[in-house]
Amino acid sequence: MKFWRPGITGKLFLAIFATCIVLLITMHWAVRISFERGFIDYIKHGNEQRLQMLGDALGEQYAQHGNWRFLRNNDRFVFQILRSLEHDNNEDKPGPGMPPHGWRTQFWVVDQNNKVLVGPRAPVPPDGTRRPIMVNGAEVGAVIASLLND
Repeated sequence: MKFWRPGITGKLFLAIFATCIVLLITMHWAVRISFERGFIDYIKHGNEQRLQMLGDALGEQYAQHGNWRFLRNNDRFVFQILRSLEHDNNEDKPGPGMPPHGWRTQFWVVDQNNKVLVGPRAPVPPDGTRRPIMVNGAEVGAVIASLLND
């Protein structure tokens, strides 16, 4: 049984082909890692921006009402605020710099005693992103978001 013995042309072809395959795999891996990191950073930035805007809006509402009674058992109010902050005009898409709906983190609104006013039934994460709600220089509560896994 005789095996194919490549000549110089065949060997050169195989060397260039193998180099191209290795280069292709390496570039694919590098682009994928870069994209994933950039996308996660984009989502984190959008969520932080969302928390800050929500905290500012809730601070204004607290200053108007003087307490958190308007918010107790009223999750819809917070989501109305979020919708008004996130949407451009009346379009049903997130505003500029905001993450897509499926990529948002859970969040909680707590009062100055860390009592949950709005949020999921899950416990508030102790290492979550916390944005204070300030009124007249005093912290009256906070908006806390769960961490986005890298």
